[in-house]
Amino acid sequence: MENNRVDKKEEGPVSREQLYAEVWAEPMTKVALKYNVSSSFMARVCTWLNVPRPERGYRVEAFDHHL
Repeated sequence: MENNRVDKKEEGPVSREQLYAEVWAEPMTKVALKYNVSSSFMARVCTWLNVPRPERGYRVEAFDHHL
């Protein structure tokens, strides 16, 4: 049986810095679609790589401040 565990020491298809930039620029669902994974899996990857994520509603609040 294949082990699908993500190893923190191993560099994957995306760097920590790139993932950070993507999750703060776009909704997690869009980032997840880009990598063909679920948004909950993408959230776990962020946790494993110690990438902070915006809270729910972050983009709505940012949009409201521009009005």
